Amino acid sequence: MPVHKTPEADLRRRRPLYAEVGMILALVLVIAAFTMPTAPLGAPEVAANPDTPIEVEFVPPTVHTPPP
Repeated sequence: MPVHKTPEADLRRRRPLYAEVGMILALVLVIAAFTMPTAPLGAPEVAANPDTPIEVEFVPPTVHTPPP
């Protein structure tokens, strides 16, 4: 039985076109992502009062005992 497909229904004919359109869209997205300006967040707010001293806790050094 012969195949009754029309040449217009074959998607393999347009495969290079679809690949080129996909590459162009990907390139446009990458360029847009790199050229998009980012707004600076500003100076971070300090939660603690600068007049209160910071407590420093002493941590003893770790001593490794060699195996017998």
